[in-house]
Amino acid sequence: MSRLFVLNFHRTGTRSISEFFLRLGWRAVHYPRMLDGRDLERELDGTEPNEVVWSRILPAVLNHDVCSDVPFPSLYREAYREFPDARFLYLHRDASDWAKAAHRFLSQRTYFTPFERIQYRDYIPAERLRRTCDVDVDLLKAAHVAHFESLKRYFDVHAPERLLVHELGSDFGFELCRQLGFPPYVDVPHVGRTRGRHGGKRRPSGGDVSRSLAVSADTLIESARSRPDSPHLRYLAATFLLRERRRKEASVFAQEAVAQRPEHLPYRRLAIRVCLSRGSLTEAARAIASYIRQVGGLAGLFRHLALAWVRD
Repeated sequence: MSRLFVLNFHRTGTRSISEFFLRLGWRAVHYPRMLDGRDLERELDGTEPNEVVWSRILPAVLNHDVCSDVPFPSLYREAYREFPDARFLYLHRDASDWAKAAHRFLSQRTYFTPFERIQYRDYIPAERLRRTCDVDVDLLKAAHVAHFESLKRYFDVHAPERLLVHELGSDFGFELCRQLGFPPYVDVPHVGRTRGRHGGKRRPSGGDVSRSLAVSADTLIESARSRPDSPHLRYLAATFLLRERRRKEASVFAQEAVAQRPEHLPYRRLAIRVCLSRGSLTEAARAIASYIRQVGGLAGLFRHLALAWVRD
């Protein structure tokens, strides 16, 4: 599949849409701060040209299918030039409601982060993008409106069919999946910001993907067989089949997903679950060993788990 960039500002369902794609088995990144132990945001101060910012975060983009949250909303030109076949999604929220929510969010701290400065700098003067108290609701509302108008002008000229616009709060999951060529999804989950045990941010588990899909396992099997080049559909079919205890069929689709995209870790984790559910300990051991090799050995496994904890 081609990449997808979410271009609406933060506080507009960016975390929820990222969870939406994660449940579908896609590699989604929300707020790409950490990469291989590097803090990408700390390497910037928010005043660099877009070309420099893009070059810094491009490795994170290449590792994912879906990119959302800061600083991506301001990098749509660079993303389009780098990936002319990409899709771009904008979730629209009432400007007044968004400005009030964003103002409350920003007021919880003193300074803008570098990624936030990059997001806002086309619409808010630089001298007001240091301290969060220097922006008010009216200024944020004007930035929200100007950003959407800028997106529309750009894509109307270059590729109007590649910008997908949906209203936040509407049940647009079905339509979005139709536009992307996937089975219907009931709705985008609402994933709010919650506090972890240590006061940090964490993402709720969200439950089993199969509970949020309005299709049967047989429908997914048919879709997967009609699209032999889609590992995502095989992942979904295997997930559904596993829930229905059709473990042998689930094993086939899980193995096909891994074979088509061996670098995608969620597919490997599903294959391990299927092996364990079937009681195939030898196969499970092989799958676990392959997973550990994929992430660079035990050291890579611990690093991967640590970075996942930081991101969550």
